[in-house]
Amino acid sequence: MTTALISGACAVIAALLTALVTTKGNLRSKRLELLGNSEERKAADLARGYDTMLAAADLCWHYNCHSSLRYYGGINPPFDWEEEFTGLQNHIVSLYSRAIDLLKANSLHYETVAPSLDNLMQMTLHKQTVSLMEAMPRDYEEARQLVIEMSRIDARLNKPTKNFWKKFFRRNKPAPMEDLAAEDRLRRAYALLKRKDIDGFMSQEDDVVIAFIQGFQKNPPIFAASLAQTSARIDHWRQLGIISQKTPCDNLGFPCYQEAQEKTSERHGDECD
Repeated sequence: MTTALISGACAVIAALLTALVTTKGNLRSKRLELLGNSEERKAADLARGYDTMLAAADLCWHYNCHSSLRYYGGINPPFDWEEEFTGLQNHIVSLYSRAIDLLKANSLHYETVAPSLDNLMQMTLHKQTVSLMEAMPRDYEEARQLVIEMSRIDARLNKPTKNFWKKFFRRNKPAPMEDLAAEDRLRRAYALLKRKDIDGFMSQEDDVVIAFIQGFQKNPPIFAASLAQTSARIDHWRQLGIISQKTPCDNLGFPCYQEAQEKTSERHGDECD
């Protein structure tokens, strides 16, 4: 009888231990699953943050290209600039704000990547480089690529580079005006004018005058190419649902860069004849 009771008690204890181990195992598995889902959502939100940052930049730079083509090439955008662009500015700023919120909430290296975000916004919203120059398409592409490289650090695909920003800002330290080449003196002047740091810029130096004239020949094809490139990128962001608001270029029924490409090609052909 005693043996039977002991055996029964042992069976109950064994069953309880098994149930306890199973419960602990299930709870641990559940915790791991929840942790995995949380990390997955965090990674998705981080990626969305970078996509939103790049989409805002592409959208803003696209309209910078339209503005530059008006100035350098006399090629007006195929829509009413004053009436239609104003509302879009608010949308661009809201995209940047949404991107920053997502990155601050989900980035593991926000302090490391933040200067690249500031640089890209400065480049697009104020059309100015770190070295206080008028931003050109090549500068924009470099700033954009820098954000992509920082996103790889956040995704743990690359490791943070030691002293990267210290070297970056030292390399891009604004040079004195008198040390700049003629073309760069003009780019510095345009940047200062846009910031309203100066009211005007005049120079009677031959090299500056020549660089000024050459800018109206050299820059339109560069901005026309960048206009087409950013147009394709905007289509991509729209397909991903990052950009949803209609833009002035959406309602045209033809590519907004068509006239710019045709006119710059015609001018290039005339110069070659």
